[in-house]
Amino acid sequence: MTHKHIRRFQIEGEFLSDAEIPLTRANYEVALCKDMRYHGFVPILDISSAWSTRYVADKDRWFFKLTIHGIYLGKKRALECEGILGGSQLPRDIQKTT
Repeated sequence: MTHKHIRRFQIEGEFLSDAEIPLTRANYEVALCKDMRYHGFVPILDISSAWSTRYVADKDRWFFKLTIHGIYLGKKRALECEGILGGSQLPRDIQKTT
């Protein structure tokens, strides 16, 4: 699992209150990882996600940017893998429904 191309996935947005920061970040990390898997990528767990915020007083709004780095495994394998850690794939614990 070495020498693969790393792709940066980003999402930007805004929210009204700084009290929303923890929930907003968690929700967008989940959403961005789902989008990555849909496109056949999984997160590289060795590289922490990047989260930045800034407050614009004249608009009374907070703006954020979230970045997660991923590696392409293919759509099927991406659904079976939690991410890449130390160059190895970590399997996902998926409950199969009957």
